Amino acid sequence: MRFETKLIRDGAMMGHKVWVCDYRQPDLNKKPIRHVKPTKVIIVSNEDLPKNKTVYYSKTHFRPLNDKGNRTSKVIKPVDNTGYRSYAGEEINVFDSEIQCKQYYGAQCDAIIHRLQERIETAIEGLHRQQQEVIANKKEALK
Repeated sequence: MRFETKLIRDGAMMGHKVWVCDYRQPDLNKKPIRHVKPTKVIIVSNEDLPKNKTVYYSKTHFRPLNDKGNRTSKVIKPVDNTGYRSYAGEEINVFDSEIQCKQYYGAQCDAIIHRLQERIETAIEGLHRQQQEVIANKKEALK
């Protein structure tokens, strides 16, 4: 089941273990806005944040779990860095199962792969047209 991140940001699921993922790249000429591979995390209060970290627009954050099930020092924020004043930004995707999280992440990757494939095909078509123009110019000039 996918959870509404707003509930988590408000502190409703403190201490729960969930899966998070996100892959968004609106501009293919730039690096992704956010890339979080499917990761098992625990929801933690911002009172437990390291001193050098800040999480905006939320009472909680996520901490990945290591192989032994202990939380790590890494902090995953519930919203990305596109927020401003009244808009918090895009929320991370939160699931209760690993399978659903990986499927959603895969779908996000597939969408970007599809957009990249369209760009590749458009570039190939443009280069092919350019090549045909040069061939036509050469034939006309060498008559």
